[in-house]
Formats: sequence, C-alpha cells, structure tokens
Amino acid sequence: MDIWRGLAILGVVVYHFGWDLSFFGFASPDMMFSEPVIIFARALAGSFMFLAGVSLVLAHGNGVRWRKFRQRLAKVAAAAAVISIVTFTACLQDTDLQAKVVATQERGQSEFGVDSTPTFFVNGKRYVGALSPEEMSAVIEANL
Repeated sequence: MDIWRGLAILGVVVYHFGWDLSFFGFASPDMMFSEPVIIFARALAGSFMFLAGVSLVLAHGNGVRWRKFRQRLAKVAAAAAVISIVTFTACLQDTDLQAKVVATQERGQSEFGVDSTPTFFVNGKRYVGALSPEEMSAVIEANL
C-alpha cells in the first residue's frame, strides 16, 4: 500500500506544481484546462476517493470505531479550517490581487456595462440577474 500512497502524493505534487506554474505566469493559464491535465486531475481525485474508501473499510472492517473516526474527522476539519483561514487572510492582504480584481471590475463596467452579478452575454446581448436553468436554456436555444 505504501507504493500507492507514494504515487498518489507524487501525483498531487505534480498537479499542484503545474497549477503553481500556471498561476504565477510561468506556464500558459490554459495548460491546467487542457484535456490531458483534466483527465489526470480527475483520475487523481478518483484514486484518492477510492483509496480513502479502501482505507476506511480496512480501518473499520469489523464495525465503525466511532471514537477514532470522530477524532480523525476533527483533526482533518481543524487542518482544513486553518488552511482556509490562512489562505483567506493572505488573499485579503494581497494588494496586487486586489488591484487586479478592481481593474477587472472597472474594465467590466467601462467596456461591457457590467454593474451587477450575475451578468451574462449571449451573442452580444446582455442578461442581468440570476436566470433559472430553463430561462438560460431558452436564451441559448434562441441564439443557436
């Protein structure tokens, strides 16, 4: 099982390295949305889900040990919360990111007249506000 765990970790490192290269401008942003990378990402996520299920079965084969399960769940939830808080705080303090967001918002307002979200454009026609799936389908169908 250790070789599979090692391969899974290596896969995550490779994927996130590619994501970081793309995010920081060292690789094309489209790279992470290419078909091979999407397939790799889905296979990676699927393998993690599968291995998590196998691990759960092996750990609780004779019945769920709820105390251990809750302890592990609490650790994972706490780690996720810490990562989320740190990432959110870093994002709020990133003045370059704030400038890019403001510039994008201003461009949307000046060039496209977007002053609210959601705003959709279909064949150049602007639709403001949330559309139900049926309304969105009708708009798209009318423009095909």
